[in-house]
Amino acid sequence: MRINSIYNESLHVYLDEKLIKIAQVKIISGKKTIAGVYTKNIEGLPPENVWQEIKNGMVSLKTSARRVSVVLPSKLAITKNIEVPSLDEEEIGNIIKLQAVRHTPYSKEEVIVGHINLEKILDRYTKVLLVIVSDENIRKKTDAFELAGYQIEDVHLGADVLVKLINEYRPFTGSQSPQGIVSVEPDFTDFIIAHNGKPYYIRSIPVGLTHLNLDAPLMVSKLVEEFKKTYEAYQSEDQGSPIKRFLVCGTSASAGQASLLKSLQEEFRIETEAVSLEAKLPLTIEASRSLGEANFAACLDVFADGLAGDDLTVNLLPEELKLRKSFRQKGREMFSAAIFVIVILVLTVSVFLAKIYFRKQYLKEITSSFVSKQKEAADLDVISEQTRMVKDFRQKRKAAGRVLDEFQNILPVDMYLSEITLTKDEHVSIKGTSKLMSSVFSFVTQLENSPCFKTVVSDYTKSRKENEKEVSDFGLSAVLEDVSGDSHG
Repeated sequence: MRINSIYNESLHVYLDEKLIKIAQVKIISGKKTIAGVYTKNIEGLPPENVWQEIKNGMVSLKTSARRVSVVLPSKLAITKNIEVPSLDEEEIGNIIKLQAVRHTPYSKEEVIVGHINLEKILDRYTKVLLVIVSDENIRKKTDAFELAGYQIEDVHLGADVLVKLINEYRPFTGSQSPQGIVSVEPDFTDFIIAHNGKPYYIRSIPVGLTHLNLDAPLMVSKLVEEFKKTYEAYQSEDQGSPIKRFLVCGTSASAGQASLLKSLQEEFRIETEAVSLEAKLPLTIEASRSLGEANFAACLDVFADGLAGDDLTVNLLPEELKLRKSFRQKGREMFSAAIFVIVILVLTVSVFLAKIYFRKQYLKEITSSFVSKQKEAADLDVISEQTRMVKDFRQKRKAAGRVLDEFQNILPVDMYLSEITLTKDEHVSIKGTSKLMSSVFSFVTQLENSPCFKTVVSDYTKSRKENEKEVSDFGLSAVLEDVSGDSHG
């Protein structure tokens, strides 16, 4: 299962009757890193409540991802080495499906079949590891995670991912020979013969760490005896070269581990060592703090799936879940295609609008010379109009000057003007005050006789006191005669 590009994380889970294990993997500094780990003992918990513990684990990891990869313990799988008379991958798959029912008591509909291509023989045959798992066993695990709201992306065999992890972080350098991997789980032990990064032979033995802790000498003896039988069966099937190294993983530093290592070395007389990957695997500080030494060894399978499970050929996902996965992938592909089409449309429209824009710019450049000439003509009109207005202003200013001169000449001494208004239609309004009413009548007569005014009308007169003396306010209006000439001076 690859890292989700949206959430930048992936989830890898293990579930059996006693234990839940969840590993959270993220890309940190450009490489896959175990960012979070959750383990929970669920022994005695009713099956209908398991999904709630799964949700609790996801909440504790603060994950946003909704897809998980399930690691299936090898003890639930039937494995068999067979030779298929074909080199074509599709044809190999079809032959495997036909032969699978011969190696299991289940019907074709009750099993999920997978295989690992091991090597080609004589350019005619392909040696494969056949993997058969009961559909019911897988459903028990996938249903719990689906009930918790998570989509099942992959189902991988624990032995397969462990071989990939060891091949990546503890490769058998300097030798092309197979190596034996002993993975001790709480209730069982996997004996795997691996070669070229693939599990050539897998056998699960119902003796685990729990049994070793109870009676290490007896259980170690039983394990070694079973290893001998398995190795003899491996050799009798002409599986290839003898193994040159034993790696023991999944146990903590205990008397059981020391006894197992010693017995293996004495029995098989080959290099035997305990696998210590704690210092080599990339874990964040937070993930390391949540693990003790024993828990680290017990979580190797989910770590392996997260760090080295991208390119596994065996995916034991039930057909129904495969269809769902296919629909999801097609949906994502359709969404991506829709985005691609939208981008193409946007680019096409952008090119079209760009063409329109550049054509408009070209048209604008063509018409700019005409516009500039038109603007020059308009500027000339404005200048002409401004010149005319200046001339009119000068004439009116001259007329206003003559009117004021006329007022100055005929205004009586006992009279003053408070307001003179000259409108655009050459009407003059005059307001003033006179000490004598007779002076007002005399002033009106003089205005009528003046060559500057015509139609002189008295608008009002009224008396009032000013500084305790009687005065008369008056208002007059008249029309200007043509005073633009120079005949009156």
